Amino acid sequence: MTTLIPVGLVVGLSPSLRGALIERLQSFLAKTVVLPISHRPVSVQGMCLCCQMHNETSDKLRQLFMQALQRKRAAFEQVWVDCKEGIDPSSVSYTLQQDFFLKERFREAGTILVLDRLLLEKVLTAYEDAMMYFSHTSLIVLAPALFKDERESQALVEKLEVIYEHIRIFQPTFQQASLIQFDELTPEYWENYQRSLPVLVSPTRHRLFV
Repeated sequence: MTTLIPVGLVVGLSPSLRGALIERLQSFLAKTVVLPISHRPVSVQGMCLCCQMHNETSDKLRQLFMQALQRKRAAFEQVWVDCKEGIDPSSVSYTLQQDFFLKERFREAGTILVLDRLLLEKVLTAYEDAMMYFSHTSLIVLAPALFKDERESQALVEKLEVIYEHIRIFQPTFQQASLIQFDELTPEYWENYQRSLPVLVSPTRHRLFV
């Protein structure tokens, strides 16, 4: 049976923190590719399913796969999608699940949210932003010196509890994201995290690369 290539999403407002996180993840895993996406689709109520697809993700993953297939680039075993500010990770996830070409070759492998000061303030005050970022996140990595005091830390925990309670109304089996400090993301933690989420286990190469 063919093993699909995992595609992990990295989201957050700070390009430098997203880059630092991806760099750390690349040090844990061999043969990875970073795919930056920047286009934010316009969201319109009642739009058809095709319009909910994130076309930039689809185009870039297709191109990436064909380049490797044609030996124009090295084969890879993991893709990290670097999502620019404002991109809803659910649109990328939907594309991976619904695009016929992609779903036969790739699989979603979780979303990592880098939570910095600016994003913290947004999600604590805007319910819509909190839902967009937290409803599709499997791991939340806290930026260094994120909280001013213990009250802010507790406020985030309470906000997450409300968000997760609402999500479970529609997704009863939804599992809330793990919450760690940036420096706690070590090779040992990553290995244990992969074991807890089998979908993230690094696969063998796709049969077309053999």
